[in-house]
Amino acid sequence: MPHTYKQPQLEALKPNAILSTCAIDSEIQVVCDGYSSYPDAIVAVYVGNEDLVNGDYDTFSADTLSGYIWQVKECTSNTVPVGLVQHINEWLNADVNIYPLFTQGDDTSVFKLETQWAQILAAGS
Repeated sequence: MPHTYKQPQLEALKPNAILSTCAIDSEIQVVCDGYSSYPDAIVAVYVGNEDLVNGDYDTFSADTLSGYIWQVKECTSNTVPVGLVQHINEWLNADVNIYPLFTQGDDTSVFKLETQWAQILAAGS
C-alpha cells in the first residue's frame, strides 16, 4: 500500500532542509511519528550528513550527533538500524598502525600482522 505524507512532512525530509537545531528536532519527530504510524515501513534511518560538519549550517559536536542518533533509536524502540552518513574521504583517510611485536605468542611477526589485518577487515564489514 503506498504511503502518503503531508506537505510539511515532505518539506522536512528534503535535502538541505536543516537550517537550525529546531529543524533537526522536527526531522527527528517526523521519523518518530512515521515509525509510530508505520513501523513496518521504516527499514533504516541515517542520521547526519555533511551539513552537520561542513560549517554551512553550523558545526555540531560528536556528542550532539550521538544524541540525535540515540533519540532516533529510542523512538524506534531500537528495532530499526540507525546509521551515520559520512563522506567517503573520511574513511579513505583513516590510518591503521599494527605492531605485531607487542602481541604475545610464538607465531612470526608476519603471521601476526596478517591475522590482525584480517581482524580489522572483518570488523569493518
